[in-house]
Amino acid sequence: MRDLIVIGGGPGGYEAAAHAARMGKKVTLIEKQSLGGTCLNVGCIPAKTFLRSSKLFHECQQAAYGVRVTSPEFDMPAVVERKKKIVSTLARGVAGLLRQAGVETITGIAKLVARNAVQVQVGDQRIEAHNILIATGSRPAVPPIPGLRSEAVLDSNRIFDMTRIPEKVAIIGGGIIGLEFACFFSEIGSSVDVLEMLPKIATGTDEEIAGRLLKTMERQGVKFHLSAKVQEVSGQTVHYALADGTKGSITADCILNATGRSPVVEGLGLEEVGVDFTAKGIRTDERG
Repeated sequence: MRDLIVIGGGPGGYEAAAHAARMGKKVTLIEKQSLGGTCLNVGCIPAKTFLRSSKLFHECQQAAYGVRVTSPEFDMPAVVERKKKIVSTLARGVAGLLRQAGVETITGIAKLVARNAVQVQVGDQRIEAHNILIATGSRPAVPPIPGLRSEAVLDSNRIFDMTRIPEKVAIIGGGIIGLEFACFFSEIGSSVDVLEMLPKIATGTDEEIAGRLLKTMERQGVKFHLSAKVQEVSGQTVHYALADGTKGSITADCILNATGRSPVVEGLGLEEVGVDFTAKGIRTDERG
């Protein structure tokens, strides 16, 4: 019997597991893919790695400080390889942190089979604990838009493995994820269109900052379609309607779904053991 089972090896999961183990508890962490979670593997770290490369490339093209750079080229496969090395190095660091803390780490798919028991589907192992922490994180959201699940549409996970430079990019979503990729592709020479359902970008941020960001990115060549509700993705074409009823379409050789992320709650056995949850996540009480 363990003191704690943690399902999910992202920042919430591995930090909690390590802390409990350092307090003398017997802890097992179960992760189905890679340690580090969204931020390390398909979020913050890869995005900033890409943006560092695109910024350097853009600065070389615009060098105006007495520095001569002859015909700089953007090597997309090399950028992807650099990203993989950075992610791999940091993931090994997370694994080392867990080992040093004394956390048992299992790679597999976990499912709750009782209030104090988890079944690991890889290896068919049943583990029991006094406490179970669900820290399964999120995945790219997929709104009910016809054609959005097609192979032609990339999400914010798959885009990090792209090794070609697209001529034209259509990004569905003007939030943080969409804006980061808009900056990246714009700096490496792609034509970029961003479609945002709301009348402003970067929802949730200060309005003045969002307005300044919009103007800055427009000066860099990014085209924004605000109050644009995407109705369908057909092949390489995104069809949308504006708030006034005007309809339009954008054809691009790269379409990115950047409509946010959704919590991972499916397949965990939550309903079977009586955990209260919805598609928006697990409901909690006043104790959190």
